Amino acid sequence: MRIVVNTNSLLTPLTGIGQYTYQIARALKRIDAANDYTYYYGFYSRELFQQDVDDGAAGAPAVRQRTLRHYQRVKSVLRRVPGLMPVGRAARTAASHALQAVRGRRFDLYFEPNFIPLEEIRASRTVTMVFDLSVLIHPEWHPADRVRIFERQFRRGIARSSRILTSTEFVKGQIVDLLEVAPERVTVTPISCDKDVFKPRVEDWRAFDAALGLPEHYLLFVGSVEPRKNILGLLQAYAALPPRIRDVLAIVLCGPSGWKNADVFQYAASHGLEGRIVSRPYLPAETLSGLYNRAVALVYPSFYEGFGLPPLEAMACGCPAIVSNIPTHEEVCADGVLYVDPHRPADIAGAIARLWDEPDLRQRLRAAGLARAAAFSWERAALATLGVFAETVSGPAPLS
Repeated sequence: MRIVVNTNSLLTPLTGIGQYTYQIARALKRIDAANDYTYYYGFYSRELFQQDVDDGAAGAPAVRQRTLRHYQRVKSVLRRVPGLMPVGRAARTAASHALQAVRGRRFDLYFEPNFIPLEEIRASRTVTMVFDLSVLIHPEWHPADRVRIFERQFRRGIARSSRILTSTEFVKGQIVDLLEVAPERVTVTPISCDKDVFKPRVEDWRAFDAALGLPEHYLLFVGSVEPRKNILGLLQAYAALPPRIRDVLAIVLCGPSGWKNADVFQYAASHGLEGRIVSRPYLPAETLSGLYNRAVALVYPSFYEGFGLPPLEAMACGCPAIVSNIPTHEEVCADGVLYVDPHRPADIAGAIARLWDEPDLRQRLRAAGLARAAAFSWERAALATLGVFAETVSGPAPLS
């Protein structure tokens, strides 16, 4: 079977979708010697791009990956020129269609890990990963250009997809109900994190702390500063902590700056919290693992998640986690975390205070989190995904 995977998300710093794309592609390649894999970065390649390739490394794979990195830089520059990216995308799509019209259908299966299948990739069948439906359910949480893309392309892409993957039963139910998709077309393949990186570590952290400018004690949040992540609720909870805790416990926000977050920064400024917040941008996985290991707790009070990778990463590192009591967190985290009502900052503050005051609770959560994280692996995810691929290709021919 000739399989093509859209790996465009590997050309930017790896957030949730990029991590999923890289890890599932790597796991598929590791367990599956029977099928032939091609990766699409705007052009086709047999190489799976690695973000952390050493620019000084030798050999053909390193040279090819540095070529991809140069392509990434060029693409980043072009994005800053108004109107240029849509023109380039249209030209690339037209060229790809013309080439494939001459050669016929090149692939047996196209795997799209990022919501919307690209029209320039042609295959007999398509399998698409849909992590959540937040853009449809809460468009007010997202940038306007993303909402427009989803309005124009998402439902059409779902109709083109032979099968749909998602990572939780909760989101499967939403896909079936809101998109009116037959349940048998949707398969749940729980994802994982890199257990070689996200694991408990015993180290002398002084150099690590100094390099990142970390306080001695801190709460950690990982992700974009965007509305559905409820950073405002976290700050309101932090402000409500008694001074004996707040004066020694800082907040570290790790992730992209996000969007629609002016209220977060305004609240921090008006309540004198800016000096207690350390912001760090995207960090490599190894560094992020260190942050989890050093944190008093991860606090992740999202209003909505499709899966929620940071709580799983935290549990795998033995970092106690406080998460919102939303269905996906309850499904993924089970009894490995402490739950709070994301709409009640006082509830979040109470959980933080309990963790700070009760070392035994922190130890229980470390043990429970590690046990829960062990239930997830990329090998299981890849085996389930490969099973869907095989069923899709052997099933009835698509209508178009």
